[in-house]
Amino acid sequence: MMRTRPGSLTEANREVNRGAAPPGAGRRIYGVHAIGAWLQAAPSHLRVVRFDPASGTRPTRVVETARAAGVAVDPCPAERLTALAGTRRHQGVVADASPFPYAPFDALLAGRHRLLLLADQLQDPQNLGALIRSGDAAGAGGLMFPKQHGASVTATVEMAAAGAAAFLPVCRVPNVHRALRLLHDSGVWVVGLSPGAATSLYDCELPDRLVLVVGGESGMRPLVERTCDLVVSIPMQGRVESLNVSVAAAVALFEVRRRWARQLDRGVPAR
Repeated sequence: MMRTRPGSLTEANREVNRGAAPPGAGRRIYGVHAIGAWLQAAPSHLRVVRFDPASGTRPTRVVETARAAGVAVDPCPAERLTALAGTRRHQGVVADASPFPYAPFDALLAGRHRLLLLADQLQDPQNLGALIRSGDAAGAGGLMFPKQHGASVTATVEMAAAGAAAFLPVCRVPNVHRALRLLHDSGVWVVGLSPGAATSLYDCELPDRLVLVVGGESGMRPLVERTCDLVVSIPMQGRVESLNVSVAAAVALFEVRRRWARQLDRGVPAR
C-alpha cells in the first residue's frame, strides 16, 4: 500500500575486482562500445587507446575517432592486449583511462529527475553492467548502489554495459536507507521491486516521479524494503519464482515509461 508522502558470490567477487585499480590511480577498459562511448561523451577521460591492427574494422573506427579527438593511440599485438585487459574479450582495443567518475549523490538529488534506479547489494558485475545499460535505455536520471559490500564499476561492468556507463550517472551512496529518505523528502516516491509483493506492477498506480529499487542476488534488505512507499512484483506465468535482477529492472523501467506515456496521451495530469 502507498504511504502518504510529505510535499557471496566468490566468482562474481573476483570479476568485480578484475580491472580495478588502487584509489587515485588510472584503470583500463576494453571493448569497442565501452571505449567508443567515452570518446563520444568525454574523450579526455581516456589517456591512450591501444589496439590490434589485425583485429578488423570495428577497432579501426575506434582508433580513428580517438585520433580525431586528440587521444593517443598505440598499436599492440593481441597477446599484449589480452595481458593488459586480463581477458580475451577485449575486441581488439584496450584503453588506459582515468578513475571512473562516480556522480555525487547531491547532484542526483538536486537534478529533480523523474526516474532513478537503485540497486541494493548487487554483487555480480554482469548484472550491474546490464542495469546501467537498461537504465540509460529507459532514460533514467542515474543509478545508485551502496558504496560498501557490492559491485563497483570495473572494466567487466563497462563491457557488459556496452558503453552506457559513459552516459548514465552512477552514484555510490554510503547509506541506502538515508539516501532513499532524502529522495522521499524531495518529492520522489520510492518503489521497490520484489517477487514476493502482493501488488502487481501492472495494476498499481504509479507516481509521476519515482526511484525504482531492486535487490541484489539475495534480494532487497528488509530495512530497505520497509523504506519503500510501494512494493510491487512482476506477475510470473511459468514455474520460476523470479527473473534475473537486470531483466526484472528492465521490465519495470519500461513499464513505468509506457504507463507515463499513456497518461500523457490521455491528458492525465501529473500527480
